Amino acid sequence: MVTNLDDRAIYQFSQRWDELKEAERELLLNDYRVGSYMFTPASDESREILRLQTMERSWKILQMTLFVVLIVYLTAWVLLPGRPDVTSNPRLLLDPVVWFVGLVSFCIVLPGALWMWTESDWEPEVLPELQPVESS
Repeated sequence: MVTNLDDRAIYQFSQRWDELKEAERELLLNDYRVGSYMFTPASDESREILRLQTMERSWKILQMTLFVVLIVYLTAWVLLPGRPDVTSNPRLLLDPVVWFVGLVSFCIVLPGALWMWTESDWEPEVLPELQPVESS
């Protein structure tokens, strides 16, 4: 909560009012309004770093998963007998279209799922403007 010029200077310039240069003081006085206001917390880079780490983690998981799926698919294709005379042909389990749709779905869903899992549960509300606070 910002209640005076010193708080506003700390919020806007990360310095106390006494430490500001004359140009910064002029800028602050042009925007300052009398009253108590709630400000949104200053944005930091931790959220962006977390997002990038999540994307990197999901890329590593995708690489490993796609490699394992390829090995399993090729091994099963070689080892399973092709028996077109039987209604339950084992090679029907290796339908390429079904596998492709499954892998594409996995690739689309994984980054968002990891982001949702690692993101903190509570996010502060971002307010674009000053919001007056009622004083008691």
